Amino acid sequence: MWQTIVAWRGELLTLAALLISWLVFRYRLKRNFWHMWIPGAILGLAVEFMTEPEWTYSLQCYLWRDISPFVIAGWGIVFTWLVTISDYCYRKMFGAPPGTRGPRDPRLWLTDIIVGIPLFLGNELFGLHIIKIWQYNTVLRWDTMIPLIDYPLEGLVAIICFSLAVPAAVRYWKGYK
Repeated sequence: MWQTIVAWRGELLTLAALLISWLVFRYRLKRNFWHMWIPGAILGLAVEFMTEPEWTYSLQCYLWRDISPFVIAGWGIVFTWLVTISDYCYRKMFGAPPGTRGPRDPRLWLTDIIVGIPLFLGNELFGLHIIKIWQYNTVLRWDTMIPLIDYPLEGLVAIICFSLAVPAAVRYWKGYK
């Protein structure tokens, strides 16, 4: 039994995160979780197809090569929370709903980065070091490691780019002006 749980840990944690996120959105936030999850999962699928040779997952279920539906679901969850928390921070910091000044509002980018960096980095470190769901392949040649967290500096730059690009795409999908 324990070996099965360990082997399927990534899939089980993804299902738990999906269920908990849906429950929080449905009953606590009174929002449609799937409305933001779908574009996040689609973007996650695109990311996985484009970057498939760059890492190896330790999962049990795959769609094609090293692309798992559970990783795609995880992307959807992370992007949904990023947009939701960033929008909340925007309202608290600037006293207006996000999107009132358009998607090119630098204040919106600021809240996306403030929320995105710890969210993406926390997810990366959790999956990489704690539950060991993936490992980086040598094709990346990432060699500039950040000492205390044992994470590549290049990955941090990619996180900043993701924090700027992905929320804008999810908001566009949602219908922000």
